[in-house]
Amino acid sequence: MGFPKFIRGIGFLLIISGFILNPWFIGLFPVVGEQLNNFYRIIILVFDALMIFWGMVFVFFNQELADIAYKELAIFGILAVTVLAIMEFGAANYLNDFSDDPVFSNKVPHNEKKLSYYSNSSFLPWSIKRNHNQYFTGSDFRIKVKTNNMGFRENIDFDYKKPSITIVGDEIALGLGVEQNERFSDYLKREYGSEIVLNLAPSCGFAPIHYYIYLKKNPDFIPKTLLLVLNPLNDLDADVKITEVFPDQAGDPNIAKTDIFINQEGIIESKSERSFLYRILNKFNFGRFILKSKTDIEKMDAEESLRFPPAIYSGKLDGVNYRGLEYILYLSEMMSRERGNIIVLLMPDQLLVSKKIPNPFLDKDQWVAVRKNRSLMSALGSWMHENNIQYIDPSESLLSAERAGSPQYLEKSGQLSKSGHETIGRLLLDVLR
Repeated sequence: MGFPKFIRGIGFLLIISGFILNPWFIGLFPVVGEQLNNFYRIIILVFDALMIFWGMVFVFFNQELADIAYKELAIFGILAVTVLAIMEFGAANYLNDFSDDPVFSNKVPHNEKKLSYYSNSSFLPWSIKRNHNQYFTGSDFRIKVKTNNMGFRENIDFDYKKPSITIVGDEIALGLGVEQNERFSDYLKREYGSEIVLNLAPSCGFAPIHYYIYLKKNPDFIPKTLLLVLNPLNDLDADVKITEVFPDQAGDPNIAKTDIFINQEGIIESKSERSFLYRILNKFNFGRFILKSKTDIEKMDAEESLRFPPAIYSGKLDGVNYRGLEYILYLSEMMSRERGNIIVLLMPDQLLVSKKIPNPFLDKDQWVAVRKNRSLMSALGSWMHENNIQYIDPSESLLSAERAGSPQYLEKSGQLSKSGHETIGRLLLDVLR
């Protein structure tokens, strides 16, 4: 009598799993704002329906199933284990030889898959570990990442002398994709000296409001010239939306927080990566193959969503964009109080420069019009001019180098290439001389 009850229990478990333990419930698939297309929704619904169906079969026909000869059950079990072993072996071979995503590739060491230099901060989304040293592998690069005694990505320690030029920015200023002596800031250092030029990335955060609060808390880093590297698509949109700003008693921004989660290894984890199912699947080759497939689907959906240019490319800035620009005014006022000046480097996106764009979904006619009209850069330039903020638009320099056959961005990751950093470095030297 015990065996039929066991089968019935399995049936109830399958039914419950089909209803509630689906991919959305445990956070495996994208959260709000990111949607799978109808084809994949149908696949998941069919999978859940099959679980419910077989669960009901186990519940209502448990006695009949229990009467099956144990020999046949044993054969079935052996076949099931064999199939699972073949699936695991096949997934291992695929991840060894064909995976282009370093996070899931078996060839990339675990400690190179993600940056692990993050720690929690009391006033910013993160702080950076001091004297950290690791290699980091991206989709089309492998670089050494070393931080100094202040958490800056530098080969030498900070000597506590007040800099003349300070650089703030996100992964472009950080130089993600190139080595530490290949960034545009390194061209400035070689011209002016490492004591004169200070690159605060990645300790300063990743958006203008973070840079303002960081400099407010660390006034020794405020220079004569502040070079702000602005990536409009992030800094004026997504980064503004995810950042909550808390003022001090005088109403001045004092704390900027996001929902970024940093684990004990110093790695940023997404909501889905913290889910129970993700952690279980990540222990097996076939599980990682499933997770990689899910990631590929997300990338395809993201690329498809860029079929037509986002509204920001039209140059019609909205309230979120202006809020991001307002934080630049805070920095401008800070520099005025310190009798210094600010220069904004308006970085164009890869889609506005590169000849070869790895996105098969683009409506090319509309994107050609966007590249020709340059409405976004023109709108931002007008705003800078109206607010008496000096800015540099490197688009023409990057396009000229691209036409000459020198790719300015890495194709897969979209990061600025070594040649792109060189182009920016030469341009900045001409402006600052």
